[in-house]
Amino acid sequence: MCLTSVTMSMLYGDVRLGSVKKYVRGTWFTLGSSIGYRSRAVVTAALVVTSLAVLLLLLNLKWGRPDSLLNGHAVGTRTQSDAATVNPARIEESRRKRDLPVRGFNIGYDDGSRLQSRGSDEVVQSATLRDAGKEKLEPGTANSRSREAEDSARNLHDRETGAGRTERNRSPSEESAWKPDLDRSRPFRQMTAETEDQEKIRGMIRFAWNSYASMAWGMDLLLPLEKKGSNSKTFGGQAASIIDAIDTLYLVGMHDEFEKARHFILNELVLDKDVSVQFFENVIRILGGLLGAYTVTGGDTVFLEKAKEVGYRLLPALEKSHSGWPYKYVNLHSGEVSGDNAVVAEAMVMEFRFLAQVTGEERFAAVANRVICLAQKTRELNGLYRGDVSAHSEAMRGDIVFGPNGDSWYEYLLKMWVQTGMAESVLREMYMRAADSMIREHSVSLDEKRSYIADTVGYSLVRLLKQGVQLNDTSTPTAPSESYKRGPHFRPSSTWFHLGCFLPGMFALGYGLDRDRGENASESHMTAARKVLNMCSSMYTLFSAHLAPNSVNVRGDVVRVAESFSCPWPEHVESLFVLSRVFWDERETFRAEGRRIYQAMEEGFRVDAGGYAGLSTVHGSAAGHQSGPQDTWVLAETFKYLYLLFSEDRDFMNPLSNVFVLNTEAHPLLIVPENPYPIVCQASS
Repeated sequence: MCLTSVTMSMLYGDVRLGSVKKYVRGTWFTLGSSIGYRSRAVVTAALVVTSLAVLLLLLNLKWGRPDSLLNGHAVGTRTQSDAATVNPARIEESRRKRDLPVRGFNIGYDDGSRLQSRGSDEVVQSATLRDAGKEKLEPGTANSRSREAEDSARNLHDRETGAGRTERNRSPSEESAWKPDLDRSRPFRQMTAETEDQEKIRGMIRFAWNSYASMAWGMDLLLPLEKKGSNSKTFGGQAASIIDAIDTLYLVGMHDEFEKARHFILNELVLDKDVSVQFFENVIRILGGLLGAYTVTGGDTVFLEKAKEVGYRLLPALEKSHSGWPYKYVNLHSGEVSGDNAVVAEAMVMEFRFLAQVTGEERFAAVANRVICLAQKTRELNGLYRGDVSAHSEAMRGDIVFGPNGDSWYEYLLKMWVQTGMAESVLREMYMRAADSMIREHSVSLDEKRSYIADTVGYSLVRLLKQGVQLNDTSTPTAPSESYKRGPHFRPSSTWFHLGCFLPGMFALGYGLDRDRGENASESHMTAARKVLNMCSSMYTLFSAHLAPNSVNVRGDVVRVAESFSCPWPEHVESLFVLSRVFWDERETFRAEGRRIYQAMEEGFRVDAGGYAGLSTVHGSAAGHQSGPQDTWVLAETFKYLYLLFSEDRDFMNPLSNVFVLNTEAHPLLIVPENPYPIVCQASS
């Protein structure tokens, strides 16, 4: 009662600051005389313990991460996960036992087709990156050596029996017992000292980031020449530069900058905006950037919750489509869609499949699987894909392209197969058939060492039905079969775009994965990787500045500039990085070229006032030719790939690790071998 009286008096202002000591002393002696001095000590100790517990609870609510408790583990905000598995049984268990509210992220459509928040009483489930029940073992201990020996024996057995390739046929109990065969956080930590080249590249990253932070913080892009920021119609003011760069900051060890970016995403990022944004770019950069940060941090659910919200806001572009192909634009607030016509490269769905896997939200996987089945149904007889698609028609039209408008589609066929733990044979077949056709039918050689994969010009189909009736291009069946046998007819394009320089990395990754699995790795893919890489390298030697133009024209063995503007392109340095991991013994060859490129970028693209711009032309010196913004992919891709290229730690971000895949914006997405949402396509009639 005395304590209550003192407390109430203090609350109502009856106790002056100088009188607190008097009240406390009086309360202390009154309590002792009332209940005894020994009991008073017990009560006091209990009050102290209770106060500490309340304080810890408040701190946990402010900085803790309740989603990480789904599997019975408390995961620190920046703690690396040592294992990661997700399967349907554990997702369902999470639904039953630990439904966690996520404020405003469960969004649906009302009758007016406007996005509506279902409120905080709706719940979603978030599966963490930690493997339930996996004990933490210190390297070098007897238990860890025993576990390593056991894992090695199991892996050998899987290779001999093929057990590791039949994840879909496992029972739920078997899936729950499955354990990954290596530390899942290992690829996201560099265990060797930073090399001299890495230090220089990290300096470039710091300069680009600090320039953005000081002149354009919270906006989409930095305009270095204008010394200000700008919000792009592509992103609608979602701070795209911050989201696209945050996993780079983490990987290169810029921890203070990472924390500032994380704080912005948690407390200041506003996604509910009445603006229409480009679906494709927001999938790979905004959704991909958040999922990449979630992966490298070992499961920081700040990023997962934001990714979930972004996913729901982008979802109408796929769910409202009549054909399955995405609309080009989607309104972040209303869900209104526009832009019926898109290109096949914009049908990006790997991010949605991963989002479904780590949240248990099947809607994300359903739209992704629909796109994959549609592509399988409407592809060409040789397994390639035409470039133009529509939200109102299943049929694909236009030319077959591998650079602009087609690039990421082919890359994702391979990476989605890997991301499912190599369980989806349909994706493997789609990739191999397309890659073989590229090399066999579209490879144009300049000489013994250089070739490029040619787009088509004037692509048309002339097919004959069994009855001998000729079909023109507009009446081409949407489900081609062997009954339609003649065609296609086209001439190869003589224009090669720098954007196509991702192909050497794609071919090399597929080759390296097969080689490391003990499969028959295709020598033609390895040869194509090297020859196309040499073609891309020649684009950097056309001028003494060692900067590549956007595109070149090829006549025989002569390469001339077509479009002379240039930017800090990521595609070629991406391929250099991938080949340096696949052919590790040759890494110094790839690094020598990477060194020339980053030095040329520093000299040609760096703006003294801050940031990196493009060049309107690669002819002559950079003076007077700098133009354009500092694109978000400069930090997300180009500088990240260059930093990784020079690491002496082969396991650091190794794309052959069987732990993650990189999306087309260089954001790592975890491999989920359980594949809880398998692709089931109906057979074509």
